[in-house]
Amino acid sequence: MLDGLVRDLGTWIDAHAWISVLAWRIAGIAAAIFLGLLDMLRDAAAWIAANPGIAVWAQAAATVAILLVVMRMRRDGRTRGAPPRAVEPRPVIAATDADTNAAAAEARRQVLRCRRLVAALRAEIGAALDAAVVRHESINKLDREIKNSIALGKIIDLAPLRFTTLGITEGVAFRALGAEIGLLPPALVESAVKFYNRVADQGRALASSKTVQQQIWLLQEGLPRIRLDGAIVAAQLDRFERSGFDPDPELELSAEEIAALRQKAEFVPERPTILRDVSS
Repeated sequence: MLDGLVRDLGTWIDAHAWISVLAWRIAGIAAAIFLGLLDMLRDAAAWIAANPGIAVWAQAAATVAILLVVMRMRRDGRTRGAPPRAVEPRPVIAATDADTNAAAAEARRQVLRCRRLVAALRAEIGAALDAAVVRHESINKLDREIKNSIALGKIIDLAPLRFTTLGITEGVAFRALGAEIGLLPPALVESAVKFYNRVADQGRALASSKTVQQQIWLLQEGLPRIRLDGAIVAAQLDRFERSGFDPDPELELSAEEIAALRQKAEFVPERPTILRDVSS
């Protein structure tokens, strides 16, 4: 069987002689190309051996090129393999949290300053109201004694008392508020200013009085009004504190509350404020 195949192949080659010629020519061309490449490689090796510096630079360039190709392949692989990731606005959130914390800290500091202001005013006005009660009782007692002495013909006129013995407050805490008074609600500031102005007005009137009798009448007329004004400020301070130091609290007192404070202060609005002359 093998012999038959060989005979058939030989017969076919003989019938197609041009194929064998073409095959030999292709083989010759391939051999020539291969030999030429070998000659080029031998010449390149000889040239590199004659120039060692070029060989070093060529090796470094090849290494860099290989590294760049590897890095590009890795980056492309991560980009294709990983899903797109949403960018979170972390810097904005962090800034918002910082602003919120700063605002909360400032609010706490403001509440602390308001608490100190309220405590200082409450203490000073409370002491003034206590002093006003004592002054009122003392003046009423002195008035009765003077009237009894005048009725018995023992006293006609008395020199005025020193103002320092009649004052109820110097307003040290109120004067020390300075710009921080702006932390208080406007209604509270108005009431406090009215109270301290009335105290100052009475002090000036007492200082200009000529006799003790005139001072007595001034105090009898002015102390109830001062006690009422001070009680109103104290009540508003309490409301301001109970509101948690709200910048816009409800501080207006009802008619019933005003009536109760007026009764406690012994203030009679209808009573005329007339300075009587001792000789009349």
